[in-house]
Parts: sequence; C-alpha cells; structure tokens
Amino acid sequence: MNELKGKRVLISEPMPQAYEAARRLEALGCAVDFGAVISDRTSKKTAEEMKQIVKEYDGFIGMSREKFPREVLQEADRLCVIAKYGIGVDHIDLQAASEYGVLVSVSPVNRTSVAEHTIALMLALLKRLRASQRFLNRDNWRCPELADFELAEKTIGFVGLGGITREVITRLNGWGCHFIGYDPYVSSEQAAALNVQAVSWDALFETADIVSLHLPLTEQTLHCVGQKEFDRMKPSALFINTARGKLVDQAALIQAVRRKAIAGAGIDVAQREEPIPPDDPLMEIAGWDNVIVTPHSAGWTHEALQRETDLTIDNMILALQGKLPSFVVNQDAVDGWRNKVKKRTSEENEE
Repeated sequence: MNELKGKRVLISEPMPQAYEAARRLEALGCAVDFGAVISDRTSKKTAEEMKQIVKEYDGFIGMSREKFPREVLQEADRLCVIAKYGIGVDHIDLQAASEYGVLVSVSPVNRTSVAEHTIALMLALLKRLRASQRFLNRDNWRCPELADFELAEKTIGFVGLGGITREVITRLNGWGCHFIGYDPYVSSEQAAALNVQAVSWDALFETADIVSLHLPLTEQTLHCVGQKEFDRMKPSALFINTARGKLVDQAALIQAVRRKAIAGAGIDVAQREEPIPPDDPLMEIAGWDNVIVTPHSAGWTHEALQRETDLTIDNMILALQGKLPSFVVNQDAVDGWRNKVKKRTSEENEE
C-alpha cells in the first residue's frame, strides 16, 4: 500500500516502542525519520532548526523537548499535524498552529500511571518511607518520631477535576477518604457525581489534609498557587503536584516547607525543565524526609508508553489520510488542516 507515499514524518523524540510502531507508517509508503532518543535532553533543537523541520515534514511526533512558538509555525507551509505523546501542550502556540493549518492531537492514555504516582506520593509521605529506612539499624527504631499516618479518613482536595483526578478518585473510593474539589468548569452536581464536594478555592486550601494539583498550564494558571495558598493550608497538610511545575510559585513552596507551614510535599514537576541543575533551590529540600521529588516520571510506565506510542501513530496515519484523528486540541484548525492535506496530496500526485 502506498496511501501515504510522498509523506514524511519525523519522530523527534522516539521512545523504545516507536521504532517498531513506525513500521505501520512505512507500510503505507510514508518516509519516517528519527531524532535523538527521548531521554537525550541535550539534543533540543533551536528555533532555526525547527523552522527547517516544519518545511520538510508533513507530520511531527514528539513530547515536549522541541518547542513550537509562533515564529516556527509561521514557516509551516508543509507541516499538517503534530501528534504529541501525553497531554501537555504548553510548548505549542495553539493559536498559531490553528492559523497555519497545523492540527495538534494528544494521547491522554497515561492517566492511570499519573494517578497511581499521585497516590504513591501521598502514601510515601504519610508513611514516612524516607525516614523509615534510616531507622533500620537503630536500637530506638520503635520511637514516636517514626510513627506515620493513615490515608483513611483524610480529606483530599483536588484542584482541577479532569481525567487524572477522576482516576485518582476511582482508586481511592474504597479507602475511606473524603474528597473536595475546585474546578470552575465543573458544576456542584457534576462534582457530586464524582463523589466530590465542590468548594471554593480558599476553602479547599484551608480544609484539605492533602492538596493535589491537576491543572493545565495556561496564562491564567501560571503561578496560581503561591504563598497565600500555602499560608491557608494546615501545618499538618501535604501538597502534591503531578501536573506542571510552573503552576506553583516554587520559592513560596520551598519557604512553606522550610518554615513548616505545611507538613511536606510530593513533586513530580519542577519550575525548571529536567534535568534540574544541582544549584536549583528545589534541590535544597529534595532530600528532606518530608519531601519527595521525582523527575517528571509520573506517566513514565511501560504500559503508558506503549499506549502513547500506538495512539500517536494512529493519529498520525489518520491525519495524513485526511481523516480527523482522536483527541484534537485545536478544533479551529480543522478547516485549514483539511485544505493543507488536500493541497499536499494534489502536489504529490502531480509529482
């Protein structure tokens, strides 16, 4: 089959599963190139390099290492689709993508992994696992200092009631927890259907034993959690962030931990992109018993990576065929994308 003959796709950040999955594109006549492996964070392309890429490829598959600002997308005469691993699109100027007929699809199939990681951070902090290991060889291991806490009966406050929050709630429904939530796009009735009591922003931070952040990063949500929010939290409360680092004023979080305004924090996403340099202020508290920092790995499971790879390839094939793929985030690009695909197909047929 040569249905996609003449089309070119760059898998810019190939996961291990991508090389096998790409054969489905090649079987349809599509040429596939690969960039540096996804774990190589030193191979980030410059804006000038990205401008050349969007002129040479019909499709782009990647995560977030390569950026798509307006200055890049305005050169996208050929690029039709960006198929992204995962769900975050804050590295893509969606308005510019729509203006230039570039369809952006995501693969929201790592929710189970992120939900499990969120719960793991909660439990690791409540059960004081870091501190416990240090007591293995101590005579006074059975001491008050090592007593931990139960998750049962805790009030968990979710900032954002999207897909990952719902996965967390599904898994914790049998744990005897109480759920409260804030989401301006979800009604009280819809929240109640999720077993969540809708509360105000301030009430959530004042009431919750654990605050868990699940918001997209936008201009409106940038640094939406800061000193005011940490000051409202109970000194016994924990803060969890598996969403985006820039949602939080990191300096305020560090100070809240230092002055014991909160009991601890579980962080999977930092203010700066990984790898986090040793002199980053977050690293000063990363080794404390009441702080766990993981390297944006909440969705990094074998199962999730396979699902994401399969879905991004599926979306790419559909988009290059002129068929609407799953999980398009810029629906206003559809008309421009269709016109571009038709034009590209016509040009290739003439050749």
